Amino acid sequence: MVSNTGSARPRIGIFVPQFLPWDDYLAHALQIESLGFDSLWLADHFVSPYDAALDWYECWTILAAIAARTLRIRLGTGVTHTVYRNPAILARAAMTVDRISNGRLDLGMGVGSAGTHNTAIVRNPPATARARVDHYAESVALIDQLLCNEKTTFEGRYYQVTDATIKPGPVQQPRPPFNLAGHHPRTLKIAAAYGQAWNSFYPGENLTPEQSSQATKERGEQLDQYALEAGRDPAQIGRTYFVGYSSDQPFASEEALIDFIGRYQEAGIDEFVFGYVPGLEDNDFDGSWIMDEARLHYLAGELLPG
Repeated sequence: MVSNTGSARPRIGIFVPQFLPWDDYLAHALQIESLGFDSLWLADHFVSPYDAALDWYECWTILAAIAARTLRIRLGTGVTHTVYRNPAILARAAMTVDRISNGRLDLGMGVGSAGTHNTAIVRNPPATARARVDHYAESVALIDQLLCNEKTTFEGRYYQVTDATIKPGPVQQPRPPFNLAGHHPRTLKIAAAYGQAWNSFYPGENLTPEQSSQATKERGEQLDQYALEAGRDPAQIGRTYFVGYSSDQPFASEEALIDFIGRYQEAGIDEFVFGYVPGLEDNDFDGSWIMDEARLHYLAGELLPG
């Protein structure tokens, strides 16, 4: 088993895109929990980012429904795109799901892409990457205050609130953990300042597996430095890696899985999130995503305690 390599067992999560019928989705969520996986993640896009013609269910609605039917597994958004989510409404949704789940929410947030599948629903979408990061920074700061304070007054460039309250407040105190995406200096600084975990998923284009894990390690080292500058202990910030967006092929063999986990653990990753796309036939996913129930059981057997 991979967990016998000498390193501490990493947390293992499963990401299931919301294109399945509700009954099927619920059945998979319950199975993932019963197999002992640590976390279950949903994507927050307006339509499927893989194929706009696919059925697609709204992230926070499904998350609340799953929260009501599960007991143990942590639930996360991988990630909510702050550009098209009003931060006050997002904070209230997060509080509500944290209440429904009895304190099992990990609030994943990120800048989001400029793709039409997201920005088509925003009246005046930010025109540049810099503007999207500006929105992200302000949203994270406001959501942090709304979830931590009894009353919040906030005067930002994009958002303003006066004496706003989020009652009854979250179960987790002072708020649900923030799992914040970032690959570049400004977004890494946001993760370093506010995140209980850093979310990473794309080391870069045309990189070998070894180059990908090395790039992730270097970003983590940047995060460490920014955390120190923000007066935080880098060791208190978890490291989440979404699998399937690099040249790594962890399911090519048992040895490939051992190598993959080991390299990224050495890079600082302590939680791996594998995509599960049951019934989706696509060769692009086959080497790095879980394509069927057999592979799901295999992963549980290799990486989870017996």
